[in-house]
Amino acid sequence: MVSGVRIAALLAASLMAAIVWFRHPIVERVFLRQLRATGVDEVALEIGRFDFETISLRDLRLGAGPELSAGRIEADYSLRGLLEGRLDALRISDVALYGSLDDSGLSFGSLDPLLAPSGDADASNSGVLPAASVDIDDVQLKLATPTGPLEASLSAHSHELEDGRLEAEAELRVTHPMATWVAQLNATGTLRSLAGNLKLEASAREGSIASVSASGVSMAAEAKFQLDAAGIVLRLKDCATLGVDRLSIEGLVALSEPLELCVRAGPEPSLGISSQGDVSAQIEIAEAHFAGDLYATGGALRVSGQLPAILLGVAPADGGLEITVATEGGHLELSDPAIRASGIFLDARLDPGADAPRGQLRIDALADAGYLGEAPELSLVASFGPETDRLHFEAELSDAARNLVLTADGAHDLSSGAGRADVALQRVRFCPGQLQPGDLFGLTRDWVTGVSGSVEATGAVQWDADGFAPELEVGILDVRATSELAVVEHLNAAIELDSSGSSPHQLLSIGRIDFGMELTDGLINYQVQPEGIISIESATWGFAGGVLATAGEIDPLATEQELSFQVRDVDLTQLFQLVNLEGLSGSGTLEGRLPIFRDADAIEIRGGKLRSGPEGGVVRYHPDAGTANLGVADPNVATTLSVLENFHFELLEIGLDGDPSGEVVVSVRLKGANPDYRDGYPVDFNLSLEARLPELLRMEGFVYQIPDAIEARLRKFSGSGPSPVNFSEVPCVHDG
Repeated sequence: MVSGVRIAALLAASLMAAIVWFRHPIVERVFLRQLRATGVDEVALEIGRFDFETISLRDLRLGAGPELSAGRIEADYSLRGLLEGRLDALRISDVALYGSLDDSGLSFGSLDPLLAPSGDADASNSGVLPAASVDIDDVQLKLATPTGPLEASLSAHSHELEDGRLEAEAELRVTHPMATWVAQLNATGTLRSLAGNLKLEASAREGSIASVSASGVSMAAEAKFQLDAAGIVLRLKDCATLGVDRLSIEGLVALSEPLELCVRAGPEPSLGISSQGDVSAQIEIAEAHFAGDLYATGGALRVSGQLPAILLGVAPADGGLEITVATEGGHLELSDPAIRASGIFLDARLDPGADAPRGQLRIDALADAGYLGEAPELSLVASFGPETDRLHFEAELSDAARNLVLTADGAHDLSSGAGRADVALQRVRFCPGQLQPGDLFGLTRDWVTGVSGSVEATGAVQWDADGFAPELEVGILDVRATSELAVVEHLNAAIELDSSGSSPHQLLSIGRIDFGMELTDGLINYQVQPEGIISIESATWGFAGGVLATAGEIDPLATEQELSFQVRDVDLTQLFQLVNLEGLSGSGTLEGRLPIFRDADAIEIRGGKLRSGPEGGVVRYHPDAGTANLGVADPNVATTLSVLENFHFELLEIGLDGDPSGEVVVSVRLKGANPDYRDGYPVDFNLSLEARLPELLRMEGFVYQIPDAIEARLRKFSGSGPSPVNFSEVPCVHDG
């Protein structure tokens, strides 16, 4: 654009010509010729005033549009000023400039030749204005842009002080359908060394760019600036505020409450631009409260808390700029699961030309806020850096005692937004009197105790624009636990979870479970559905030489649950060995059905029925002396005891109702005869009694062997752990 010195020279030359000819038409002709010499053909103007002190131009038109119009340009001059190549005063008002801004750049139509460099570098850098006093009022710039019209208005005033320095003030207002800017400046000095204050206010209307939408965006800042031969330096004064009423990034995050940030100057100048074009900056963003939603597959996660203090730096480096970010303090709270994070420290750097930053992240305390009950605080340490066009990262999550250690090693593709991480839970060992599940997850503290054994996991997590897809395998090795409902021993499993959140068919082995009834050698073939339902294809247990089998679905979140066990080939000889009644023996088999109902408080057998096989069997009962004496006092008892001494039955039915860990009602029907009693007279009678099943059944020791299929999977699984599985390992000693 025409420099200030060129304008002064143009006016001085025209003025000298006017003095010679002293006629308005001739002066106009001189101005028109000089303006057309710049390459603009369409020019019109009118000389308003012309005397020995002042000259004014009216209704100036440049361009075919015209692209530029000026209502008034007025100059005061003197002979001394003209000899120095300067005006005494210059006043410009009612100016309108039209243009466009698009992908091809900035254009003012037929005025584009004025944008060409003048080649008068020495004159344009003279360090003085073309006039001792300059007043610019109501200068309008209107640009057509792809996102709507941009309009700017400028007012500026400057004058020279007695010491030769200038004093200036200016105001620039910019409006656009998406935003409004107001900048105010006052300064003193020279064009080569200018210092002063800058005030900026901005607000954005509702709008969106790509996947980001925002509304109610505002900014207010004041800064001191210094402009000299070395460049320009700005330093923020007090607290610059940045406010956002609503902000959302599609599929990632959305603010649920307005956010206001305080931006302050850092230890170094807030912003610096050298004469060579190098940019440097350092600002601090104070801690700020925020609340919003993080979006993931299946819904939104509410997050709130205190954003940490942030130190942002930009510095020149070989090949470009180096950007650094450091944070300290702050805390976050997630709604579900309820997790708090505090002590957030981030140290990141983006090198020139790099596609991804490098640095470290540390979170001192990650704590469950109630979802899993009282739990130890965890800490997170992570490092990350560029790897080709990906961001590679390594992370470790652990408690202070390192009883729980979870590691991740993966990469995120910056172009596709997809990534993968290999994850591993190092082996967690439980021992009574030492580490227990309740120490890690308080939710289990009140209902599971005396736990021994180990748990570990390995697998991977993949993600893309559609969400997360985990593929994990959990190894459970020789776990023993006691709860209010049951005692479980020798629990072994290698559980797989696929990307849908469900699992393929799994095998789980339980050596022994005691909930009033003792079941051994349990083998469960099951599948976990995406909604968390456990689908049991088959489950078998050993009981008194026979088998208890079941199939069906279990909803862990249901308040009530029913599961029916089919009973096959129970050996009366072994069953009677479990009954805590001296002198009872027999032979034969039983089969039937045991419906098990569970609610939040107990497990209950309802309408359980066992029936002898078609071959019948024998019951023999030789009571001890105390029981035999009951027969002396009661003839009916004496008769029953005599019949049961050698009773050959064709039918034996046993009914069970009640809490297997407490009181149950046992009903017995016997049909048959004792060949030694009244020559085998037929007998059909019923017995009913109430008893505590744990006292009625005498539990004996057992020998457990882990199934080969599960042992093979656990041995293969253990290759990813910190040490191989040792099936002969006895990590804990149980009392009793």
